Amino acid sequence: MKKQVVMVIIISFLQYPLAAQPGNNTPVQPFIEVIGDAAIEIIPDEIYVDVTIREKYQKNNKISIEEQEAKLMQALQASGIDQKNIVSATNNAVYIDRMKKMGEVFAGKDFVIKANNTNAVANLFMQLDKLKINEVKIAYTTHSRVDSIIQAVKTMALRTADTKVQYLLDAVGAKKGNVIEISEMPYRVSSYSTDTDNTHKYYQKLRQAKIIGIEQVEYKLLKIEAKIYARYSII
Repeated sequence: MKKQVVMVIIISFLQYPLAAQPGNNTPVQPFIEVIGDAAIEIIPDEIYVDVTIREKYQKNNKISIEEQEAKLMQALQASGIDQKNIVSATNNAVYIDRMKKMGEVFAGKDFVIKANNTNAVANLFMQLDKLKINEVKIAYTTHSRVDSIIQAVKTMALRTADTKVQYLLDAVGAKKGNVIEISEMPYRVSSYSTDTDNTHKYYQKLRQAKIIGIEQVEYKLLKIEAKIYARYSII
C-alpha cells in the first residue's frame, strides 16, 4: 500500500495590534491558516462486473437465455465466485436485423456480479471467453471499508497540517495557539474507470496472463484524497 501526503499551505499573519476601527478598541488575535492534503492508495476488494447474455444463433440453432444462464452459473463456480454475489439480474430485449432475413427480437439478461479479488475476475473473464459471452466489462471497484479509510485519510490531513503549522511558526519564533476553526473540504475517491480501461484492453491482459501467470493481472488502485482547512491562533 502506497501512501502519499501533499501539503498546500496558505499563511496569513495579521499585524498586532491592528488599527482600531472607529468605536472599537479590541485588538484582533493574529492567526495562521492552512489547508492540509493527504492521499492514500489501496487495493480494491470489491470489483463489480457487468455481464450481458443474449439469445443467439449457433449453426442455425437458437441458444436460449436459460441455457446461457446455466452456463454462466457454471462459469461463476469455476471462477470461485458464489452465486450470492450476483448483485442484480434484469431482463431486456433487443431488435436485431439479421442479414438477408427478417429482423428478430432477441431476449437478453443483464447481470451485475461482485468479485472480491483480481484472480476471481480474471478467471471469470476467461470462462466467459470460452462461452463466447462477449458483453462483459468492469463497472467499478471499491473497498468494503472505504468509509473508515476516508476518515483515516482526513485524520492524516489534519495531523499533517498541525505539524506544518508548528514548524512554520517555529521558523519565525512564534507559538501555536488554540484551534479557531476546522473545516472538511470535498474528498475524492478515484477508481477503475471503463472510460479508460475497457473490455478489449482487459482481454489483452488476460492473454498475457496465460503466458506470465494469472496472478500478474492487476487493476488500478483506489486513490482516496482528502483536504482539511484549519485556522490556529498565534501567541
